[in-house]
Amino acid sequence: MAVKIKQKRNNPSLNILRVFSDLKKHFPDYYLNRKPSSLEVIYKVRPTNFSLEYKIKILFNGKNSPKTYVVEPDLKKIVKSPNKVHMYSDYSLCLFYNVKWKEFDVDKDVFSNTIIPWISLWLYYFELWQIDGIWRGGGIH
Repeated sequence: MAVKIKQKRNNPSLNILRVFSDLKKHFPDYYLNRKPSSLEVIYKVRPTNFSLEYKIKILFNGKNSPKTYVVEPDLKKIVKSPNKVHMYSDYSLCLFYNVKWKEFDVDKDVFSNTIIPWISLWLYYFELWQIDGIWRGGGIH
């Protein structure tokens, strides 16, 4: 008789390792600083061929949704009211609505097909917002 092993939910160390391994595979040039209780990811991205280059930092503790920041350029100098451009008060990016729809599952998802493309999409909408002040990225404000 086969024994079914129930996987422990929210195992931070395994979540960090899963995300780290996925990023190493798909984005080998990204700076990855993995510790037992956290993962820091730093990389540069251009959402379009005509865009500025943005330096991004992602902090992940394996328990909660990752925190994502634009390090360069300094958005605090550009954005006076973070909630107008779908940011949290600490200027981290609001990439998804996790409370109701669970768009990112910390115990299953990886960054390569969620957080990384969502950051590029957020930056694209940010650039449009800079032109006309309209946030097209949706979400709840």
